[in-house]
Amino acid sequence: RVNPGARYQAMEQFFRDSGTGEAGAAMMTSTASVQVNLEAGPRAGWADRVRLTHALGPTMIAIAANSPVLGGDFTGWQSTRQLVWSQL
Repeated sequence: RVNPGARYQAMEQFFRDSGTGEAGAAMMTSTASVQVNLEAGPRAGWADRVRLTHALGPTMIAIAANSPVLGGDFTGWQSTRQLVWSQL
């Protein structure tokens, strides 16, 4: 890992202790993300907006897919980040 910060030390320890194997280390050191925060808006219609945002998930993955490669090997996934998270 590149970042020596306490937060990343704690995450490294957590993933080591959680039994996630290489997936935890790969998530911390080999993936990146784009985060989007959306205002929930008024209570009326909230459930419909949540369903819509979940429906946008595959499109957002396609837009931000980081790499089909991990450790020099092709993973078979367009977004290795999604592969890694599926293993956690």
